Amino acid sequence: MVITHSTSRREIIAAFESGTLATQLAERFGGLDRESMHASVALCAELHNSGEIDLLRLVDDGSLLALNGPRFFMATHFLDSALPELDEPPERVMTFVDKLVSRGGNDGAANFPNVAFREWCKRDPRRSAVVVEAAVAGDPLANKFLLFALEASMDAALAQQIALNESDETAYAAIAALGRIPATNKESRAERVATLSELLTREPDDKMRAAILHAAANLLTQQKQNGDDALLHVIARAADGGETLTIHYAAQALWLASGLLDDATVAALLAALRQLEPESKGTLEVLDCGLAGLVKNGFTERAIGYVTDLVSATDTFRLESFDDFMRALAESDDTLGTVAIRWLQTGSAMLCDGLAHFLQRDNLRGQSLKIPVVAIPKDHHVQVFVCRKALGWFFFLPTTAASVLVAVLREADDEAIEELQWLLFDPLLMNYGGVAEYLATIPAKDPVRKRIKAALAFHEAYIEGLKSVGTITELRPSEHRQQIHNRRSLEEMQQAHKNARKQSVFFDIVHHSVLLYGRGAVSFVQDNGETLRAVEMDLKTHGVSMEYPRTETLDPIGLSYQLRLFQAEKLKQ
Repeated sequence: MVITHSTSRREIIAAFESGTLATQLAERFGGLDRESMHASVALCAELHNSGEIDLLRLVDDGSLLALNGPRFFMATHFLDSALPELDEPPERVMTFVDKLVSRGGNDGAANFPNVAFREWCKRDPRRSAVVVEAAVAGDPLANKFLLFALEASMDAALAQQIALNESDETAYAAIAALGRIPATNKESRAERVATLSELLTREPDDKMRAAILHAAANLLTQQKQNGDDALLHVIARAADGGETLTIHYAAQALWLASGLLDDATVAALLAALRQLEPESKGTLEVLDCGLAGLVKNGFTERAIGYVTDLVSATDTFRLESFDDFMRALAESDDTLGTVAIRWLQTGSAMLCDGLAHFLQRDNLRGQSLKIPVVAIPKDHHVQVFVCRKALGWFFFLPTTAASVLVAVLREADDEAIEELQWLLFDPLLMNYGGVAEYLATIPAKDPVRKRIKAALAFHEAYIEGLKSVGTITELRPSEHRQQIHNRRSLEEMQQAHKNARKQSVFFDIVHHSVLLYGRGAVSFVQDNGETLRAVEMDLKTHGVSMEYPRTETLDPIGLSYQLRLFQAEKLKQ
């Protein structure tokens, strides 16, 4: 039976008795509209409360849990909507919700039944009281739902009492509730802060410390303004000395409340996060969001210092793990240029390589870096070292590398100018004609124009020298070698085309045609009735271009050796 349009009492009862109700829920009764679905939810709840059907039995008999992936979650969503209306003992409702959550696994929608349970508790205060009493008495099932029962009761005083007098899972749930129950006034918030402070004096373990930190951060986000010194002090104290779980919630505090923290609290959270293990992938993802938040909320130096130390200290963390953080730097005016100079100056291969990969993105590729004067080192040895590092790591982004050299040339002293002019020519201008085009865009009134003249003169002489040689027939590849090269290029392009088709999100949803010849295509679409209309499409050429370094062909080994020297050299003290 497929139920369509409006769903009647008789049809719902028949589906329940035949064992197909779970399937009908997954199919949303044949695709009802939103208004009809609400009516069906209310009707199912009414039938359940009258005893004509039993929605909770769909879990007991396994018919709901047997549904696969999306069908299970569609049916669960329907039951989540009906659950708050059901009249059932708390123990049976908790068992039902627990099985749904367990079946959902790690899916993001798996915890929605817990929200429905909280709404179920709100409908009758006695329900919350029963769950709380059972949890305090040691019922393990009730302990799983204590947090939602306390949230529904909105009784912060009860949550404080349980947090101070109970232990383990019961106390953890009560502490979490202190962070979720809205604090309606300063007095209520002060009482909770005092409770969390008291718990910190009891030498809490990592799980308790993490619960306190998380609750304090939630309280801070509730008030949506900084300035609560006592609450910030609790966050800093909770982060100090924590282990894996505390470190995770320290990262989450940076993410959720970065705009509400003060400098001391940010420093305390980042100090805890210095103990982060590379295996903590989930924490690393949250931390990335938190660091981006710090950049956007005025703690840029703190965030940069943390990432610099973390990535350069060991080989276990890569800059690619901090994607949101790097994007935030790129969006912050000249901050990325400042960071580039700072990281090049460290000589850290992990930082420089990660920065080079980030700058190779399509939206950044080839752009010049905006580098403020204050970021340029003053010592001429350091100036030359930074430019050599930029050439080593950014060589295949010639405009980016050239922008670093130009910025340093503006502030270079007399001892560094000549060497920097030569570096601008060899290897940049020697390999890329596009660098000369970039240098030509520098305004004539810019003082650095005088300092790049020598490099441009070297480049012009070099190009004239290349042209003066003429064509050397003996160096021309044989026809056989040209055919081999063309065949290899064709195979590479064919493979690239196949890979692009595999990655295309449109490939499987559009019609494909193979054009054997011609410069256009004609397709026919049906208009009104049997009328066919021709649609012509003219084909146009398109292409992309990129400049390869000249010595990549003339002396690839020499070029590779030169770049590796730039990358590996250390700053002489």
